[in-house]
Amino acid sequence: MLKRKGLPLILIGVIVGLFVVIAWTSRVQPAQAQPLAPESQTIVPAAVGTAFTYQGRLLGSGGEPVDGVPCRFIFTLWDAETGGNNLGGVDEVVVPQNGYFSVEIDFGQNVFTGDPRWMGVRVRCPEPQGSWEELQGRIPIRPAPYAMFAQQARTLLPGAVIRDMSGTKVGLYAQSGMDWTPPLFIATKVGGVWGDSQSNDGVIGTSRHGNGLYGYSETGKALYADGDAHVEGALTWKAKTSYLSLTAAAFRPSEASLTYENLGYYLRNMGARTAFWFAPVQLPQGAELKQLVVCWKDGSDEDASAGLVRRRLGNAPLAEPSPETIAGVVSRGSRHTVIEGCEVDDTIAAPLVDNDQYGYYLYLQLPPHTGGNVMEFYGVQIQYEVEAPY
Repeated sequence: MLKRKGLPLILIGVIVGLFVVIAWTSRVQPAQAQPLAPESQTIVPAAVGTAFTYQGRLLGSGGEPVDGVPCRFIFTLWDAETGGNNLGGVDEVVVPQNGYFSVEIDFGQNVFTGDPRWMGVRVRCPEPQGSWEELQGRIPIRPAPYAMFAQQARTLLPGAVIRDMSGTKVGLYAQSGMDWTPPLFIATKVGGVWGDSQSNDGVIGTSRHGNGLYGYSETGKALYADGDAHVEGALTWKAKTSYLSLTAAAFRPSEASLTYENLGYYLRNMGARTAFWFAPVQLPQGAELKQLVVCWKDGSDEDASAGLVRRRLGNAPLAEPSPETIAGVVSRGSRHTVIEGCEVDDTIAAPLVDNDQYGYYLYLQLPPHTGGNVMEFYGVQIQYEVEAPY
């Protein structure tokens, strides 16, 4: 009968990255792991692996060491000292030398989660003629100093990089507070960093001078929010080109007595004299104006014109300044040369939109659409760039 004699077998270790260490108490060997995260060093879980080393000594019933014969070991992992659930098993054949043996054990991933674990050991020696013997009592897997540091440090050392080569959904997972079940569409997401909290902040990024949180994506969203987003401070982004387009339907005559035809997609002055129409515009605060585009059909010997105007707000009527045309175009056609298309003005006098100080509107001046003159107005487009929400 095989017995555990002399110094008792003791398993020392816990998860350190993805490994544990086992040793005799009288022969505790230093863990072969490198420091958790030395500067500029990359931590690669796939390279560390999930295996650990178990060392011991086998003695016969008379206390003699087993020497030079093959022995089969079965190691099993449990979540309780007695009973409980079997979390995995490893079958290894080794040849002890003077009773001493060393075996590498790998129970795979996702079994060392921080909860208590025990290991059972069965041995048959010699293999395959011997009978099976089970060592009395399961061996508790206890934390090694390095593993305790990893469990308690609560932070990675400067320069640490975590790179997931395993093909799992998340490279780095952090949880705060009680367990909870996120919605299914969230639980199936794949990400480099996952912050999980039932009632607090899932991810916090802070920086005194740089970016507290930085996201980059070539084909997807650098930052995506399922739900409300709250920002204390300015929210900006790379300048994006956008457009404000108004058809003829947006323009109203300066006088109620004017004779005109407005079918929404074109506007004609059917009176006997040149007349004006106006349309209000709401431009994004802080936007930079780039172009004013006016589209019409011009076959008139008289000029038509359109422009973007701003007027300072908050002044008494007697002291109000004149409106300022900051962009405008003039027709180029004639009765003999009908031009149908768009005119562009990209020389904006005051390009920065300031809704705090000014109101903005469009004016349109059309000659009569009579006596052989053709003048139809279609619409206006304002091009601008914006770097912030409005």
